[in-house]
Amino acid sequence: EFIICTYRLFFVYLYFNYLTVLIMFIKTIAKKNNSSDKVFIYHRLVESYRTEKGARHRNILNLGTLTIDNKYFKNLADRIEQISAGIEPVFPVEPEIESLAGHFAALLIDNKIKLIQEATDNLSENSDFAEVDLNTVQTSKCRTIGLEHIAFDMMKRLDFIDIFRNIGFSDSDIKYAVVSIIGRVVNPVSENASYRWAKNESGIEELLDNDFSRFSRNRLYEIIDKLYDNKDFIESRLRDSEKNLFSLKEKILLYDLTNTYFEGSALSNKKAKRGRSKEKRYDCPIVTLGLIIDEQGFPKRSRILEGNVSEPETLLTMINNLIDQNDMIEKPTILMDAGIATEENLLMLRNEGYDYVCVARNNPLKDFDLSKVEFSMVKSDRNNEVKVKMFRTENEHILYCESFLKGKKEEAIKNMYVQRFEDGIKSIEASIHKKRGMKSYAKICERIGRLKEQTSPICNFYEIIIEKNENDIVSKIQWSLKNQSAIDAKFSGSYALRSSRTDLTEEDMWELYTVLTNVENTFRVLKTDLNMRPVHHQKTHRSDGHIFITLLAYHIVNSVLTLLKQAGENHTWSTIRSIMRSMSRVTTTMKNRDGDTIVLRTTSLADKNQTKILSALKLSNEPIGRKKIILKL
Repeated sequence: EFIICTYRLFFVYLYFNYLTVLIMFIKTIAKKNNSSDKVFIYHRLVESYRTEKGARHRNILNLGTLTIDNKYFKNLADRIEQISAGIEPVFPVEPEIESLAGHFAALLIDNKIKLIQEATDNLSENSDFAEVDLNTVQTSKCRTIGLEHIAFDMMKRLDFIDIFRNIGFSDSDIKYAVVSIIGRVVNPVSENASYRWAKNESGIEELLDNDFSRFSRNRLYEIIDKLYDNKDFIESRLRDSEKNLFSLKEKILLYDLTNTYFEGSALSNKKAKRGRSKEKRYDCPIVTLGLIIDEQGFPKRSRILEGNVSEPETLLTMINNLIDQNDMIEKPTILMDAGIATEENLLMLRNEGYDYVCVARNNPLKDFDLSKVEFSMVKSDRNNEVKVKMFRTENEHILYCESFLKGKKEEAIKNMYVQRFEDGIKSIEASIHKKRGMKSYAKICERIGRLKEQTSPICNFYEIIIEKNENDIVSKIQWSLKNQSAIDAKFSGSYALRSSRTDLTEEDMWELYTVLTNVENTFRVLKTDLNMRPVHHQKTHRSDGHIFITLLAYHIVNSVLTLLKQAGENHTWSTIRSIMRSMSRVTTTMKNRDGDTIVLRTTSLADKNQTKILSALKLSNEPIGRKKIILKL
């Protein structure tokens, strides 16, 4: 005991002696080029140490230009030193300092810079030293873990596991359901490819603490069917979870439809119909998704409809289905795009006691003289200006809006279509004067018809006159713009909003309109980031299950994005996926002096950006602890 106590005192002496001999601090460097008076400021992490000739400084790491206040420099230097030495802070550290310190400490480790003596690196009684042959060190079984860690934590926060248990899922069913949904979040591919991802690329097996040696591809398909069979219950429970977790008011609901196309004929799918494809895939059958979301982008209810369904026909059914399960006393305001805001739908909403805000399908102010109107400014910054004017009618308020940025965009679109039309009509006209050019009246009309399809936004503003002889041979083609003012008005960047709410100010009504961008963002994430399109399944229940799994994945994605936004981290999902992709679990093997094999299973160190995201979500940088096995010779 005396010897042990002596050794401990010796290490304590070394530790405190180190603190008095080596001191880290951040040094500010100011430089300027000979050809310019501009001064460039950057920072270095410097180590102060004693020698026989006095104190000396040694550069440890270039820190670039720090944006934090210099009063935090000492805290940052101390925390870098603590992380490098594996010492936990005694007092809480500001998140920004912790994030920067973790990043710079990782750089120190990567550069193999030793800040303290080897004897004082690990003072913990849990230290585990081993003498190994460095030539035998190998790494293997690298598996992604960062995004899986985030998605699984959010699934637990949204009570997914309890929801699965309430619908009678076994532990095995829950495992496959989690893999199916997280697979769509992390690696949105086909169910067949999700099987390979879970088996060979992801660390989700360790995250679930499960053995995937008998992981079944067929069970992935079966569990998606079971999830879709319980669609209404799952959506209702998720709505309650999100409402509680994010304090959602649900006073504004947005409704819109989108569609996605099938690869293949989909003859076994009764919902696959030819219709107006959002992706312009008129060669493929499509299926339609109707979705109600709130102002923060959280889905409330969905319906998977036939591809040729008319957008206006679905509105009231969807709204009433939602409200039947809603315990709200006050009915929400419904936001709609112009495609759904038919006069019949607006009348139905009024009759059912709902208020609405929508984009006008036609110009409701065509009889007003807007040249003498005094506008109010609702937005003014270096990028855009938006001016509005409220008009009151008997049943509605109409907000006329003029957007500078929208006007510039529409002007560019107009010029593109005008150029395309005039180049096309000139090419057709030139062909009738060529020796072997096309001159048949029927063929010329066919070519002009195709040109009109390609330039539909502006072609109706042109008048085309075709002269032909008695043999139906075209001799001359003339065209002219019928109404320049009409085409300018259509592409002016102006639009009108209609609302049954008379309590809204001009600014309130315009801000409600901007919420419609959440619908566009939701569909973009579903189709692009979560790969809802195209649908490869040919049977109805399988294609419906594919879309529903994508929606469940979106619940997780939108929840993560909302939490990050609340913490000041504004990223798209594709950016988060890119940042977290490199965070992995890896196996390292090595042999010690006795010939035994040491196997370590560890998580890679989080870099600066990963640490910021995990800190914002209040998650650990190490989702799974370190595991060690010694295989005796």
